[in-house]
Amino acid sequence: MVNMGMVSVIIPAYNQEKYIDECISSVTQQTYENWEIIVIDDGSTDNTYHKVSSWAKADGRIKVFKQENQGSGLARNNGMKEARGEYISFLDSDDFWRDKDVLEKIMQAVAGVSCDVIGTFYSNCMEGKFVALPRHRKYFSSGEETGKWISFAEEQDCFGFCSYLYRREFLVENEFVFPDYLVEQDPPFLAKVLECVQEYYVVPVEFATIRHRPRKRFTSQRRINDCIRGVIDVIDVAQRGNLDKLLYEMTDYVDGNSGVFVKSILDGNTELLQLMLKLQEKVIDKKIENKTIQFMRHSMKTEIERRMDAFLTTVEGAARLIIYGAGNHGKLFLENMLRLDIQQEIVFAETKEPRNRIVCGKRCYKLEELISYKEEAIVIVAVKNRKIQNEMMLYLQSLGFQNYILDDYNLEIALESGIIEKKG
Repeated sequence: MVNMGMVSVIIPAYNQEKYIDECISSVTQQTYENWEIIVIDDGSTDNTYHKVSSWAKADGRIKVFKQENQGSGLARNNGMKEARGEYISFLDSDDFWRDKDVLEKIMQAVAGVSCDVIGTFYSNCMEGKFVALPRHRKYFSSGEETGKWISFAEEQDCFGFCSYLYRREFLVENEFVFPDYLVEQDPPFLAKVLECVQEYYVVPVEFATIRHRPRKRFTSQRRINDCIRGVIDVIDVAQRGNLDKLLYEMTDYVDGNSGVFVKSILDGNTELLQLMLKLQEKVIDKKIENKTIQFMRHSMKTEIERRMDAFLTTVEGAARLIIYGAGNHGKLFLENMLRLDIQQEIVFAETKEPRNRIVCGKRCYKLEELISYKEEAIVIVAVKNRKIQNEMMLYLQSLGFQNYILDDYNLEIALESGIIEKKG
């Protein structure tokens, strides 16, 4: 066999001492010998680096580099900087090539073909069983061996980046790199590459085997947020190329993890909420509403309606409403009451003698002057400062007022939103 172009195999590795030997040996055993392996150890704390170093000492085609833990995306980028092959292939450190002659078959198939990206078939390995993944297969009959050009616009798929080989100069010239995301950094990379080439040459051979293992993907806010960043990047590609199938698949992927995203937002991940709103803006023209936003919108609407109904039920039986506090919050509360067409008489009250006895067209009393209405009136404590609010509550109770409502931001937002919904 005559060796053709060199293939640089880039392997990011983090704490994979259990699988790294099988990964590397699946390359070294290839009948096609014009390859180099570049392992980027991503700050492993186990025996991974030592094992790879032993491989590198035994075979000069194997190189190992060490970096601080930064994620597999940046590790692959660093590997590309070291690569010298005509083509680049990516292989994760717990995955492997099943057949010893697969690289030879691929390189022979493209020997007379000018292509920047080569596609192949790939599989999952689940508990020792191989499960073929559908990528590209529908374009080939059983037993067919000749490669075919496939259009990205037709297939619209950006998963399985490890099942492709990439011409190194093409990646360098177009400055293709993996984004600095902890998860979902490979779909944006592959989507932009395939968007650029438009067509890729697919060789119908089984190439990479992905070891399917249970993994906790969303273990931090950054990982969750990076997932959505990756989805947005792919949706941008889909929009530029009018690739509706790809767009819908990415939004379905988000919907499939909506429970994780909702919980993270409720736990205070405000950046994720912003990312979700950004994603929603990008798909709204397709009349798509991702389930995370849909759930939160419906939940908020339900909560607004609950707070509105509870408030209106409380004040409905009162003969008079006393807004206790004639500052900005009190004035805002009055404005909301007027917009709700509340029919009860509304007055202001303050603890001390009011300087201005007319506030926004309403009488303002010293609270003691209204003791006679303590049984029939509802008092709205219209301040937000918790300490002052507690002092006002104690004073109300000392005067015998028992029917009062604390005006807080939640109630204020519910009233304003409910009014907008009602008027709209």
